[in-house]
Amino acid sequence: MIALLQRLFPPLTTDLREALTPLFVVFAFALGAASGSFLNVVIWRLPRGECLSRPPSHCPRCQARIRAWQNLPLLSWIMLRGRCFNCHLPISLRYPLIELIGALLFSALWWWSTAPTQVWLAFFPHALFLSLLLACAMTDWDHGIIPDRLTRLGILAALLCAAAWPRLQPVPEALLAGGAPGESLITAALLNQFPLLQKTGPHGIAALHCLLGVLAGAALLGGFRLAANLLLGSVRPDADPGALPGEFSLTPAGLGPRPPDPAAPPVPLDRLLPADADYVRLDLRQARLLRPDGPATGERLPRRLLLFREGVETSSGQFLPWNDTWEVTGTLRGFSARRDTVGLGDVKLLAMIGAFLGPDACIYVLLLAALPAALAGLLILAVPPLRRAADSASLRFGPWLALAATSLFFFGNHLVLWFRNVILSLLLR
Repeated sequence: MIALLQRLFPPLTTDLREALTPLFVVFAFALGAASGSFLNVVIWRLPRGECLSRPPSHCPRCQARIRAWQNLPLLSWIMLRGRCFNCHLPISLRYPLIELIGALLFSALWWWSTAPTQVWLAFFPHALFLSLLLACAMTDWDHGIIPDRLTRLGILAALLCAAAWPRLQPVPEALLAGGAPGESLITAALLNQFPLLQKTGPHGIAALHCLLGVLAGAALLGGFRLAANLLLGSVRPDADPGALPGEFSLTPAGLGPRPPDPAAPPVPLDRLLPADADYVRLDLRQARLLRPDGPATGERLPRRLLLFREGVETSSGQFLPWNDTWEVTGTLRGFSARRDTVGLGDVKLLAMIGAFLGPDACIYVLLLAALPAALAGLLILAVPPLRRAADSASLRFGPWLALAATSLFFFGNHLVLWFRNVILSLLLR
């Protein structure tokens, strides 16, 4: 299969590459704008659990279907003057901006992919990578979540691509040849420690490089998340945990004693979950789930419940939304309000970045993202107008990770050399 692709799509000669570059840059621009238009659908629908293909594109306000000529990337927004054709309400400027960002990213990617040192077919997996970064960043900005479907797709695509065609991944050529390049110290060290791994050939080495990137990204940010949550994750709830009942009844109306006590009404959910907390953890004993339309004997639940703003999640993964009708009964043994200083979605995002860029890149991406994110957070805290204007989206880490990964992808050599020079200068002082 790989040999057939190499025959069908041979490397471009220098003269042909120079002659076709303007044409293909225009094509990449149009393809990137179309990709940005689809990413707008992904960013809007995926966090809401909606299907990406049905219903067809429609106005979120008047629900009118958007026709084909009204859905042209960039052009339609200009022709409609930023307003819906049916209800004439404004269309957010963010939609054409994401389309423009996608177009510029694809254009820059084509220019990078047709360099003499690159394989031009690498445009396609890397286009997927940059598109996923943009979707993850904007979803995190809007909703504070990074969907697992996006990061899993990226990790799976990177592993398959690395195993099938190593040269389509940014794996150093010396590493594929069994050398020990400075650009991939982690993989080279493992190959030197276990020489048998080199016998797997370029395909095995590239797959190992990709897998190590996943593990490095998850370990780096996952370890930081664990330490930060242990030190800074506790939040004081508005309700007094000592006054909460032992034998309890939890419903969408609140947490109260069982059987009901008129002198001790249920504690409202907004008091259980403070504004600066992400969830409340309840440690239970003999907990059961009762439903009015279910059996008389309730379903037995695990020993831990997590209370979120959208509903309750059990440790087995079952989710009970607040707008449903249910009741959880049992004995309350522990109560704590917690917050995630670093979300689990950020950990999976860095793992996806490592799958495409390798294990060493995870270190540089984390440094590139952490430094400006920390400076922005300190600036927001230090300047009162910024502190009043800032919201929770301003402190989310996913967009910084995506920006750092994109910068490292295009300017990796310069950034890596700069980091190494800074570190060496500090060590040699």
